Amino acid sequence: MSNLTAADVWRDYSVNGVPASGAHKPNKREIRAWGAKLQDDIAAGFAATGLSYASRAALVANLIPVANSLAQVRGDDTAAYNGIYKKVGASGTGSWTRIADLPGDYVLIATGGSGNAIEATIIPNLPTTPGQHTYIFAPISPNTGAVTISVEGGDPVAIKSAFGTELAENSLLAGMTQLLVWSVDHYALLMPAAVDADSILATVVAAKDDAETAKSAAEAAASGVSLPSIVAGSAGKVLQVNAGETAHELVAVADVAARTFGLKALLSAADWADVRDATNVRDIISPLNAKIAELAGTYPGCTIDARALRGEVEAEIDLFDGISAANIHLITGAVTLRKEMNIGVAGAGAFRRPSYLHWEMHGTIIKPLTEITGNIVSPNDTEKAMLSSWLGQTTGTGVYNTTSVTVDDPSIFEIGARIAIEGVYPDSSVAHNLSGNIDASASSFSLSGDVSHTIHGGHVYIQIDNETILGAISTDGVVTVAQRGANGTTAASHTSGTPAYWTNSFVTTVVSVIGSVVTVANALPNHFTDAVIHVGAIGHKVSGEYIIDGEFYDDSGRPNAFYQCMGSVLSTDCTVSGRGILRGAPFAGLFEYASLRNKIIVDEISSIGRTSASLGGGIWVFGQNFRTDVRCRRMQSAVNGAIIDNKSESAGLFGLERPNNQCSIEIDHATNLATGFSISGSRDSRIRFGFLSADVAGIIANNEGQTTSSLSDIRNNVVTIESDDCGTGSSGDALNKDGNRVIRGSLAPFFSSIAMPSTNIPTTGIDVNLDVPGAASNAFVEANFQFTPTGGIGIAYARVTAANTVKVYFTNSSGSPVNGVSGNILFKITNR
Repeated sequence: MSNLTAADVWRDYSVNGVPASGAHKPNKREIRAWGAKLQDDIAAGFAATGLSYASRAALVANLIPVANSLAQVRGDDTAAYNGIYKKVGASGTGSWTRIADLPGDYVLIATGGSGNAIEATIIPNLPTTPGQHTYIFAPISPNTGAVTISVEGGDPVAIKSAFGTELAENSLLAGMTQLLVWSVDHYALLMPAAVDADSILATVVAAKDDAETAKSAAEAAASGVSLPSIVAGSAGKVLQVNAGETAHELVAVADVAARTFGLKALLSAADWADVRDATNVRDIISPLNAKIAELAGTYPGCTIDARALRGEVEAEIDLFDGISAANIHLITGAVTLRKEMNIGVAGAGAFRRPSYLHWEMHGTIIKPLTEITGNIVSPNDTEKAMLSSWLGQTTGTGVYNTTSVTVDDPSIFEIGARIAIEGVYPDSSVAHNLSGNIDASASSFSLSGDVSHTIHGGHVYIQIDNETILGAISTDGVVTVAQRGANGTTAASHTSGTPAYWTNSFVTTVVSVIGSVVTVANALPNHFTDAVIHVGAIGHKVSGEYIIDGEFYDDSGRPNAFYQCMGSVLSTDCTVSGRGILRGAPFAGLFEYASLRNKIIVDEISSIGRTSASLGGGIWVFGQNFRTDVRCRRMQSAVNGAIIDNKSESAGLFGLERPNNQCSIEIDHATNLATGFSISGSRDSRIRFGFLSADVAGIIANNEGQTTSSLSDIRNNVVTIESDDCGTGSSGDALNKDGNRVIRGSLAPFFSSIAMPSTNIPTTGIDVNLDVPGAASNAFVEANFQFTPTGGIGIAYARVTAANTVKVYFTNSSGSPVNGVSGNILFKITNR
């Protein structure tokens, strides 16, 4: 038994390593034997090393022992200095640290007091951790009741029985040696001379009574609980309250995150009472907003069922105020949410969908609280939609041709989100020259040329030489400076005639966020310091049945307002589905600005735009959208039906104006439109009408010089009109060029065979104008040879240049000129 180890004494199983032998209960005899050997080994160690000192001073004077050597101090006049020490540091350096009291038992010697209030001294010294020791004590007087003991003049401490009760009379007898141990806050007498059976019994009875009381309370509580039965398949499931808050249910652990919270469980009693009272005037949206923020952090993926909220509710704040991301499924019912949206009113602004939100509506209506007389409050006044999308803003610094941006607030960036860095992307295609010399401190200067269709606006970056300048540019070209040397450039003097390039935003996607460093998908086009960065939302959803009503109707008494029903800026992978109605807005029903892969379906868009100003679009896909797809089942009473546009006349506040790419708009049935469609600054996009009734079918044009350099050529855009009732057809300087075409299914094509006169075709190719009777100026034309052409001769394109005239471009890939080419060409002509 003397060779026992701690692993033997406290082994897990009766037979070590054999679970079938059963759990092992440590044997006290083995524990004592192991402990005795440990004490002997420690004492032998000290005897062998001889590191024992009469005072701490003598110990600390000796730094020769190596690190982790042990030593003991005995007999120091300061009791607390006695004990076991460990060496810290190598031989010749370091210090000694006290780690434990001296081993062994202690003797308490009564020196005075009484049998119930004992005064004592201790040999060898008072330990600093009394719970590690046993104490031998011989009283000089018997006790008559509860006992305290004061050791070395310290505060009196109780001596109690092993059961924690006060000592009975004669538990301590004069001259009779007793054994004590320390127990939390008192000394416990292990073997009293007299046992107070009544006290012990009372303690046991009291414990029994407490247990019975607890049992009764538990049974009473359990009687009101209806637990589901345990059946096959219950393994691994957890218990939760059901959505109706009427009973418990077993759910899979993976489903806990998808739990549903009703309004009654979320709101205070007073707020819940107001929900049930249709006449309430209290603000329910503020506490609901707080709960959305809370649950987004504690129960991501959960559902908030707010269908109990009915009637008309004034929203003093946005439902999602201060929330950038909320993986929450919010369900609202037949409630009208009215919110103040006018600029200049406290608390005004749109409802802004945060990332990952799913808002499911069942008869929900959104309206302005008061008539919107100007713009809707939104971040930097860029997006003016009643139901908007969250947009964050911070500043950052980057280096040319790298993909890392150091940002001030990394918390607002989500991987996959689209961002725009202001004023770092010069556009050489949009330039005006300085009208005069300016120095490094000039706060106002003029640009030459007509800026009314290019870069006039209230928040425009321009680059002159190596300096970036932020300012407002009037329609007559006067620049009022807001910041010289913007984005870390240096203010400098510039000479008259120097080009001033419009410098718009660089749009890219977040790849990773590590600390304050955001990695983006594309190399940075410029150096910048403390540039403004806008961050879009990602992955939010809208579904169900709803109406967003701006309550704007086009009549002479209405203010010159400027806002949309629904829209987003820089949002990514967001969806809208269900049966939504967007109506009554002066600018747009739906406005998508620089979004990425958004998929949107609405039921109806109506009463959009100001006819007197020729302004407004039912669906407006604007500025750097990529693969944004929109479908509307019905559209009526709009100035323009579908717009895919790269830029308006002015430069927007974010500088996001660049062409769209691979976008689509589908409208099943459109009536009472001024213009069916308009495409400018776009590539590989599609618009489809099932039926279109409009004064003008549409336009594909460069839009009066409003294009931008990237994808500035408008190409491969196709509009399909399956049937129509349009006053006039399509037009525009880009129509029937570079793959841009309009297909009107209601107009049957006709065929015409035209003789080609003898033509010499050089290796560079040649244009030939042919008379084609019946070809209207806006006709779509296909041309094919009716003869076998000489090797290398082909047709690149055919387009109408004037009524009854078609230009055909012949190519020659033979490597040498081909003379005298002639024969018939078959034209397929569709007038529009």
